[in-house]
Amino acid sequence: MDGNIQAPIRIRAGQTNLYLFTIQDGLLLVDAGTKGSLKRLEQGLASHRFHLEDIRLIVITHTHYDHVGGLREIVDRTRARVLVHAAESDFLCRGFTPFPRGTGLLSKGISLLGRSLLRKTGRYAPVFPDIVIDKSLDLGPYGIQGRIVPTPGHTAGSVSILLEDFALVGDTLFHVPPWRIYPPFADDEPALAASWQKLLETDCRIFYPAHGAPISREFFNRRAKGEGQRAKGIGQRAEGIEHRAESRGRKAEKG
Repeated sequence: MDGNIQAPIRIRAGQTNLYLFTIQDGLLLVDAGTKGSLKRLEQGLASHRFHLEDIRLIVITHTHYDHVGGLREIVDRTRARVLVHAAESDFLCRGFTPFPRGTGLLSKGISLLGRSLLRKTGRYAPVFPDIVIDKSLDLGPYGIQGRIVPTPGHTAGSVSILLEDFALVGDTLFHVPPWRIYPPFADDEPALAASWQKLLETDCRIFYPAHGAPISREFFNRRAKGEGQRAKGIGQRAEGIEHRAESRGRKAEKG
């Protein structure tokens, strides 16, 4: 293998960004795109003087079909190890992930269709992961300074990769359209707000999403003040509902 990269290589696989960066003895690939993404991946690798066989580790940020639909083909060609969060390892093994919840009127409608009439869109070729994590993982053994951290919210098993001054965040941030960063789908919006806070507490200057262009820290900060408050408000309302329910339960017990 020859060539060297300082920042992640971005490869467009349909509407999903795949990312590559060098590790010890090869490359780390972030996500696998939809079914049929293999050709675009090979073309992207070749343009940077790499080969498919150079991929040693594949980190799955979450198991939606547009991130793992092409995984089986890539694994069969590379024999790379696959890493996924424990909350979604069963989905990957079964080859099916439920459609996520929408966060807006349009996406809620799409989610309803996806969960009922379009269930097969969540299906993909199953893959058995080699590495399953439920907490932060140090990437030191792979020859780089960085770590993989859980960032739930979009899905329960969403993870991000933190590397020095940049992060690869999957769908925890969603830069489509370009003036927004709030994902159109998220199973747990309060958890998403907490994950945003976790990312902002790092020293990362650039955040690479799976959809859309890279996001600067300054833009993230500005948008988080507005869009992030929405998720926090949802969490606060949920806590208030839970508190009122507990109060009614205590009153009922006394009565």
